[in-house]
Amino acid sequence: MSTAGVAGRICGGRELGALEGFWVFSLRKSKRFPRDLKREAELENADTMDAAQALALKERGNLCFKKGMFESAVELYTMAIECDSSCAVYYTNRALCYKKMGKWSLVLDDSKEATQLQKDNVKAYFLMGEALLHLSTVSKCMRSSFRDTDGQYELEEGLKYLLKARALSTAATTMSQEIDDAIHNGNKMLFSRKKEERSKERADLASFLRTSLETLYTNGTVPHSEFELRMQQLDRVFEEAEQTTRPFEVPNCLSCSISMAIMNDPVITPSGITYEKSLLLEHLRRNGHFDPITSRMKKRTLGAACRKPCPPDALVPNYGIKEAIKWFLGKYPWAYGS
Repeated sequence: MSTAGVAGRICGGRELGALEGFWVFSLRKSKRFPRDLKREAELENADTMDAAQALALKERGNLCFKKGMFESAVELYTMAIECDSSCAVYYTNRALCYKKMGKWSLVLDDSKEATQLQKDNVKAYFLMGEALLHLSTVSKCMRSSFRDTDGQYELEEGLKYLLKARALSTAATTMSQEIDDAIHNGNKMLFSRKKEERSKERADLASFLRTSLETLYTNGTVPHSEFELRMQQLDRVFEEAEQTTRPFEVPNCLSCSISMAIMNDPVITPSGITYEKSLLLEHLRRNGHFDPITSRMKKRTLGAACRKPCPPDALVPNYGIKEAIKWFLGKYPWAYGS
């Protein structure tokens, strides 16, 4: 049947006017007849239903995650992905489950997929970085990388992704603090690995030089007095080089007065004393709104007069100390967690 015939039947046999003629022209040009439009509508409805079903499965997965039922949550997130594989959240949620289960290779796979779907996904880059840090410590046969670097490649790549996550994370949120903690931990791991490598190199060099001196002394090239002197110099130089990488006591101004550990988020009280924010808030919640140090002083001195009020809303971030801590940890990564 011709296009005009189709249009005539649709119009109930009426004579075509200007509008009907235009409609026929449009049909002829697009070649999309009502049955095609109906099919497209059905597909759109199916996609909408799949997306809605995926969202419902995700919500059920979230409930299982909160209850610690990680395997069930993984199953639900997997079903959500099967319904709608275009949503990065489903992959990061499943990666979080794998993280809780210690399945770091699967964490890496899902977080990679999430970054492909959403290039600025902070959580995905954070999980990728964390996964690579953990994979750098396992045996070669368990790592995803084929590079024979004893985990060095994974460690350095993990730090790159963590730094990218921090660059994308603008707000001072719990996630930002977790990213900073992971970066400090990664730097500490990298420092320890490089320290071990340098120690081995120094030991090899010292052994070579001692053997060379002994050979010169045995051949009579070097007299006994000079041989003894050179050996003493050699021992002193390598001992001093080794001492430069040994940990030392962290300055008190960078340590929390409650935990005595280096601070992550320092805040200053009305009394002028700086603490780790989370520890101070926990102290105030348990013991009342009084400065911990002045509360202890109260017991030793004149009583309640020394007990300084410290309401939570009076705490001020100590940005000066925070910058000093950032510099210190950058120069001495081993101090993180000390």
